[in-house]
Amino acid sequence: MTARLRHLAERFIVALAIIASPALLAATIDAVTVQPSADVARVVFDVSARVPFEVFTLENPHRIVVDLDSARPRADFSIAHAPVAGAVTGMRGGPRGTGYRVVIDVAQPLQPNGYMIASAAGGGDKLVIELRSGAVMTKRSGAEMANTGPAGS
Repeated sequence: MTARLRHLAERFIVALAIIASPALLAATIDAVTVQPSADVARVVFDVSARVPFEVFTLENPHRIVVDLDSARPRADFSIAHAPVAGAVTGMRGGPRGTGYRVVIDVAQPLQPNGYMIASAAGGGDKLVIELRSGAVMTKRSGAEMANTGPAGS
């Protein structure tokens, strides 16, 4: 009987580990800052690790959508409470599958360009979304944007 209970306990632990593993392996969104300027605004996500992402726009009202795969906000951080400025009028987010969707409300149509910056100290990465005035773009993944880097480079 003891061997059978041990076997069942081991199976239960393995099943629990499989169920919990996506949450344990997810990167965390630790902070979001908005850096407004006259020509380009930046929304910077501090993330614990590099994450695949996708950025696209929506109209009526104008919004920028950022889908981060395998990511969740840190337990004590709320995207909705991140300070906004300039053309960025609000932010909110919610779980989407194994990832997280952030919706950025903007005052006018803006062209987003996203790229990752690796941390030199190894303490996490930054996902930068540059927002410029211009024609609205179609949906693009982080892989498609990866070679574009910061504007003007």
